[in-house]
Amino acid sequence: MKYKMIATDMDGTLLDDAKNISPVTLNIIKQAINDGALFAFSTGRPPQAIFKYRNIVSPDSYIIAYNGAMIMSGDNEIIFEQGLSTESAIQILDYVKYYDTTACIWSRNKLYVNKLNQRAAIYKKNVMTEPLLCTDIDKLLEQGITKILWFDTPERTIQFQNELRDVLNKDTVFCPSTAEYLEFFSSKVSKGLAIERLAARHNIKREEIIAFGDNCNDIEMIEYAGLGVAMANSPDIVKQSADYITLDNNNDGVAHALSQFLG
Repeated sequence: MKYKMIATDMDGTLLDDAKNISPVTLNIIKQAINDGALFAFSTGRPPQAIFKYRNIVSPDSYIIAYNGAMIMSGDNEIIFEQGLSTESAIQILDYVKYYDTTACIWSRNKLYVNKLNQRAAIYKKNVMTEPLLCTDIDKLLEQGITKILWFDTPERTIQFQNELRDVLNKDTVFCPSTAEYLEFFSSKVSKGLAIERLAARHNIKREEIIAFGDNCNDIEMIEYAGLGVAMANSPDIVKQSADYITLDNNNDGVAHALSQFLG
């Protein structure tokens, strides 16, 4: 089987804990691209937190951002975008007040927060974007909200999932992307749907896709791909969805799997 598309999550997958792509992993990805494979970053991050990595890997790489809510080509053309409905965004933000949690709100690739606190400062570093204090939610609702992320303790994040499971609008989905992040986006998007859309654009078959991930927001992508790969540092639920379990993100897990299946 000749794989024609490689899609990989970033944090906990492609990147080591220092947020770097190792030389070993970079080399084998570049080799795959030179051999004709399409490469896509598939992440919950916004585009601006991916650009520097794309420049390292290949300027022609695709970006699947916000868990699939935006797909961007190598020349930064937005080829797909789907935000939250107004009703869903209002409901999620009402629960933000109820739980008194920290909300990170993405609108037109800008980051807004309900609190300029320590968590906002940490998230700023992770996404390489200066947060703006949200003072006019009606304006954000009017221009459209792509994704909302709650940043809280691991214990409270589990609590939120249990309590919100059956109460949110049907056009809203949520999942953790780390132990402290709970992400809300439209039910019309996922990483799995995004790689399906991108593959169709290039006439690539499902069985010609390799996808890598380490957390719950990667499961649909791992399950959709012809070869779904979970990292050794993944929770059991992610490993159970995969066809293959590779090494962890600090030991070139992506490179290890690619060397096994690309030769």
